[in-house]
Amino acid sequence: MWSGRFREPLDTEFEQWQRSIVFDWRLLPQEVAASKAHASALCAAGILTESETTELRAALDAIAAAHSSAACKAAVRDHASAEDIHHFVELSLVERIGSLGLKLHTGRSRNEQIATDLRLYIRAQIDHNIAALAAWAMSLPWAIALLLAASLAPTDPVLASDIQVGPPKTGNEDEVRFGLTSEAGLNDGFAFPFVHLALALAEYR
Repeated sequence: MWSGRFREPLDTEFEQWQRSIVFDWRLLPQEVAASKAHASALCAAGILTESETTELRAALDAIAAAHSSAACKAAVRDHASAEDIHHFVELSLVERIGSLGLKLHTGRSRNEQIATDLRLYIRAQIDHNIAALAAWAMSLPWAIALLLAASLAPTDPVLASDIQVGPPKTGNEDEVRFGLTSEAGLNDGFAFPFVHLALALAEYR
């Protein structure tokens, strides 16, 4: 990737140090999804034809499908010449469809690509973790689930100073803070019976 900018080849140690493919190979699904969206955007801007866009998107799908297994993912990570996941996809596209693969880089930068890929990756991980957490919660015994719900539900992310009020008829009353204090008290108070119920269920089940 750097060969067109320097007359001499890069130092071997530096070349290995600056390669991020050893960890950003995990972003392949996100890089493919973002690249497909970019191809459609280039088509809408008149830079790619409909047939070129279809060919590019099909090649990107083929790259994702070809590297879905654990062994193939390891091959992406250990790729001999790819500097990062973006470079890997570019090389794979050129290998499959020739110079058309290079047109996908029109209007893109590495900063845009990694920012988009990371956001898509984090979003996918959040969805995965929510599903895993829901599955874990569904497997909990009733008593533990009830205790957790009773303990977490009344939580108010505010400081005590935000809801403290002065004594009545001292001139330090604050209706808004008084209302917040009452609401916080109701939240905590309503949870107590469920805490006791959960403890009873855990003891006598």
